[in-house]
Amino acid sequence: MMLVKLNKLCKYIDQFSFAALNVGMIFFASRFLDNTQAAKYIIINSYSSFSLVVIVSLVISPFWVFSVERVTQGYHYKLSLYLTIFISFISATLLSILMFIREQDWKYSLLIFGLSMCYPLYDFLRRSLYIVKKDFISAILSALLLLVSMLSYCLMYFCGVREAGHYLSVLIFIMSFISLMIILINNKNYHSNHVEPELKKILLEYWTIGKWSAASMLCFWVITQGSFIYLEKIIDNEQLVFTRLALSLGGIIAIYFSAVENKLMPEIREIIYSGDSKQLTSRWRSYFKNGLIVSFACTLFVVLFYMIFFDINQYQLSIILLMCFYQSISGVFKFSSFHLKAKKLHRSVFFCNFISVMIVILFYMVAGTGNSFSLPLIILANGIVSSLLYGYFLHINRGV
Repeated sequence: MMLVKLNKLCKYIDQFSFAALNVGMIFFASRFLDNTQAAKYIIINSYSSFSLVVIVSLVISPFWVFSVERVTQGYHYKLSLYLTIFISFISATLLSILMFIREQDWKYSLLIFGLSMCYPLYDFLRRSLYIVKKDFISAILSALLLLVSMLSYCLMYFCGVREAGHYLSVLIFIMSFISLMIILINNKNYHSNHVEPELKKILLEYWTIGKWSAASMLCFWVITQGSFIYLEKIIDNEQLVFTRLALSLGGIIAIYFSAVENKLMPEIREIIYSGDSKQLTSRWRSYFKNGLIVSFACTLFVVLFYMIFFDINQYQLSIILLMCFYQSISGVFKFSSFHLKAKKLHRSVFFCNFISVMIVILFYMVAGTGNSFSLPLIILANGIVSSLLYGYFLHINRGV
């Protein structure tokens, strides 16, 4: 029992450290670099996050399903590792080419390539340690990645480094080094049993599991990250930088709901199979109530933290509140999405996200982006519309 609790704690430490890495680096760039360099840092992060979305859906999710069988664990680990490297390479190449066409800057194109390779590779490798019960090692390495990156950034700042590219280069090096460490560790943990399933069949099964999840996450990426890329040349740097900072700070709300989702999904599946509608309603009410309380507390914490430690004007406060409201709305009303996934209606979840993206894009094509709150409002609007659509699609599929 004690070992189970320790493993859960290690997973939380690992997930928190990895999430805090992204939030902390964005916070650093937003607060300590000038708006031009901070904007470059944010845009490069937005580009590279595309690879992470693709790998999580098409590789990591199927790997979790197939790695349950110990006999084929080694085979699926190696296959998933090769797929991660291959898909990340293709994605990184395309993204770096797009960056060069857009900016005519080969240095930042190389940074996008490096980050697009490192982020998904590290995410896959740290999760692969869960399968072989090495949660403790995963937690230590993620915490080490966070700590070394923070210390490196602080040291570079005090040495007078002010260019975003230098910070990103250091992050790529540190993440690559720790990824290599995990690969060496996994060589001892994943043993090949000379099992060679039919590759074509396995790849098809990976695609079947991941395709709708990938499509849904790409819709999410288009609004939350793609909007930053598209509007970079249209809106001022202050709006772009502070919206990204506010979205990251509000991310502590999303971390809570992600942790709840991991725990809740198996329970919802069991309740659906048992046909106990009263218990399902009870879980929804508990989720909704706790979600509201946590969202309010986290929003209050973020606002007070920023007001105490930094100067904040009314415009910046408004953006923080909008992004915290977005994270709260998206989280509190996501139970319908969990319900749809538990019923294996992943295609319906995709349609919800796709329709929401189309509605928001069409609206802002008509309304324009001249408003000083264009970017946060686009993100918030998508959160509200997608939440409503989850509820609607669950209603029309209630008999499924």
